Amino acid sequence: MKLISVSERLKEFRSTKEYVEWRSFILKRDKKCVLCGSKEKLEVDHIKSLALYPRLGLKKNNGRVLCHICHKKTDTYGVFSRFKDSSSIHPVLAGDLLFKIQSLPQTIEIYGKEIGFSLRYIPEFKKWVAGYKFAKVNLSAKENTIEEVVDSIFDKLRYSQIPR
Repeated sequence: MKLISVSERLKEFRSTKEYVEWRSFILKRDKKCVLCGSKEKLEVDHIKSLALYPRLGLKKNNGRVLCHICHKKTDTYGVFSRFKDSSSIHPVLAGDLLFKIQSLPQTIEIYGKEIGFSLRYIPEFKKWVAGYKFAKVNLSAKENTIEEVVDSIFDKLRYSQIPR
């Protein structure tokens, strides 16, 4: 098995014909930084992060032109965003999503045993799986995005009767 880094994957993505055309369209459409109006050192930014929303990576309404200075001020600038040098938290787990995940119980007690929360991505199914699983008790979910799977777990916890 070969592990591919985030930077390698982004480099590969940015070299595709589709990405080059998308980037060119955004630059021609906006012509200047949409935040400050500068025409210097222009860059194309994904409004919704490519790491969080890969399916929106080539959507024309998910791109904007920013100057380098404004781009650096965005939460998701760079491979590991604002967390690059100060934290081990990946941008996928930033903001509201991180708060939601931290709000979930780390463990729940079922039949006298503590069951831990798990969250993982299954590449072969392109699905996120999360929850608590023990014997015949299944408080887990499988969804397309990390946000959907976390929200689904909240719903399951809210409406389930957990055996004690």
